[in-house]
Amino acid sequence: NWAFLYAQKLAIKNKLPLHVCYCILPKFLDATLRHYKFLVEGLHEMSDDCEELNIKFHLLLGEPNDVVLNFVKEHKMGALVIDLFPLRLPKFWVEDIKSKLPKDIPLCQ
Repeated sequence: NWAFLYAQKLAIKNKLPLHVCYCILPKFLDATLRHYKFLVEGLHEMSDDCEELNIKFHLLLGEPNDVVLNFVKEHKMGALVIDLFPLRLPKFWVEDIKSKLPKDIPLCQ
């Protein structure tokens, strides 16, 4: 994942910890319990992998454009690197985050 590799490079260069966040919505489109079970199992595996690499993993519950902004401000993040999601709703979330993100925090996608 290019976004992850770039975020890792930034963290190493600036001697800062790397945080990985995943936003999960309580209800998304027509996702069933089976979809969520599969998703959570994958996220658990990713969390374990991050822990082995000394990377902090955070599961955020809620709309990404709200919870990511709160997380960035709460944890005083130095930058935000977001994976590319070319679909309409994720593009809206990214644009909303961009418009509300403090100007001293760079956003890369």
